[in-house]
Amino acid sequence: LWAEQEFLDLELTPLIEFLQSRGPVVIKRVYGDWSRFGRYREDLMNNSMDLIQIYSIRAGKNRADIRMSLDAFETAILREQVKTFVIVSGDSDFGPLVTKLREYGRYTLGIGPRDITHPLLAKACDEFIYLEAILDDQDEVHDLGMDHEAARSLLDKALRIHTQRTELPVPATELKQTMLLLDPAFNEANFGFPQFRTWLENNADFVTLFVRDMHLYVAPKDYNAPGTPELQPWAKEQPRNGRKDELSQLPQKNVNLDQIAPKLSSRLQYKQIFNRLKMTSVDFSTRRDVLRDIYRELKARPGARTTDELLEELCQLYEAQGLIRSKTTLRQIWQMGFRQRA
Repeated sequence: LWAEQEFLDLELTPLIEFLQSRGPVVIKRVYGDWSRFGRYREDLMNNSMDLIQIYSIRAGKNRADIRMSLDAFETAILREQVKTFVIVSGDSDFGPLVTKLREYGRYTLGIGPRDITHPLLAKACDEFIYLEAILDDQDEVHDLGMDHEAARSLLDKALRIHTQRTELPVPATELKQTMLLLDPAFNEANFGFPQFRTWLENNADFVTLFVRDMHLYVAPKDYNAPGTPELQPWAKEQPRNGRKDELSQLPQKNVNLDQIAPKLSSRLQYKQIFNRLKMTSVDFSTRRDVLRDIYRELKARPGARTTDELLEELCQLYEAQGLIRSKTTLRQIWQMGFRQRA
């Protein structure tokens, strides 16, 4: 796992738990100037992250990016047992690193926020997952990456490839790999589904599902399955022993939600709200100063810069002043300001 300091405004624990569900994470490194970002140390230590110190010489230098790329490539050469590399970034500058890692036979997984991830980085990876899907933001998860029709079109392309290879029905795992080869940004979590199987079940009008030797197979809707006992139509999983969910059998008036889950404190409730909105709690004085600087720059040079260019200039200005304000934080304050104005 290789991450930049700009992504530390998010909750690290859900990200680490997601990666651990995919397999053991043997190397976890995050790069930045930790003499200026000490407030993140506790969260980093709780997740056993290695802090790689990169001193800031002057604004605009991507020294951390270079060191991160060199370390990742060195690991690929010296440690053959490390087969998967996770890059937490939205910067297209990491595209060449990802390409080189793939040349060495490594599987590359990219993770980054949708708003600031460059499409070139997403296309370069074997698989790319938007951060919002990992954090389970159900309010906006349907807007991530491609839309539903584009995903169904991708599914159709992958099935046609396996049709040409006479590989129908195709194992669901192989089908997903083909879809990722066509578009690494595809992920069923972007549409609110925890598994590829459940996404396929939701598209039952488009595909036919089979089961053989306890494995799921997929074919186009008009596929005529051979009459073999090994291949059976897939049926959605039923509760074990035919029993219904015991909680669903209870009358609604008898279900005490306070007994099921304890009431959260106000502090934790606010924290959950900020996590759901992908926002970091920023103090009033910082919000005021940043919005004032944004207004001043827009008034002085209206229409002269894009939003990214303006935020990048402000980020460099604050860094030169020794202020801890990442570009992600500036973007959040910008968005909050426009929401309040609206």
